[in-house]
Amino acid sequence: MIFTQLITLSYSCIFIILAFKGRQINWLMATLFLIAGFSYVIRFHIPYFWNIDLMLYHPYFYITLSSFFFFINDWKYSSEDKMFYIAKPNIPIGYWAVTAFLQHLAYLIILLISQLSYPKGNSLFTLISILQMYLLHPVWWITIHIILMTSLYLISIKKNEKHYFSIIHLQAIFLMMLVFLMSYIYYQELRFILTWS
Repeated sequence: MIFTQLITLSYSCIFIILAFKGRQINWLMATLFLIAGFSYVIRFHIPYFWNIDLMLYHPYFYITLSSFFFFINDWKYSSEDKMFYIAKPNIPIGYWAVTAFLQHLAYLIILLISQLSYPKGNSLFTLISILQMYLLHPVWWITIHIILMTSLYLISIKKNEKHYFSIIHLQAIFLMMLVFLMSYIYYQELRFILTWS
């Protein structure tokens, strides 16, 4: 528990530092307002459920939800190169925003598929596993996010103090996240089978 709190706190601190370096004050303020808003709603509507540790346990949720400020202001498209790009000083925080968005998109698609196919096949186990990963294992989520950011950095095209991404680059990161999610689901299923066999 303490290890998880340290990891989520470090994740939040790195985001704050990168937001200041990239001059993403709108994004940072939106994240803080979301945390305050969710805290207020939960505290007064589900008083026994509210806990400040719980509200700060999933910083990736608030950060990704408020990242639309980055996409509105700093996510550009080059018609000459037919690629998306981010420019200085937003390069580190740009990788954060793009990979967090793709990570959540892949997660929502798996969640939707498992709900649509319920109660057939493995859908219930998939639904439980994927919710467990997001809500109870933030270290897994954060680790995957770091791997995705590193991968996107390695495959992006860097020129003229800008980092370019083609649709293929973004698809590769999206597919990597799908693979990570399915690996986690099968890992949990294997653990369940070995525990009860």
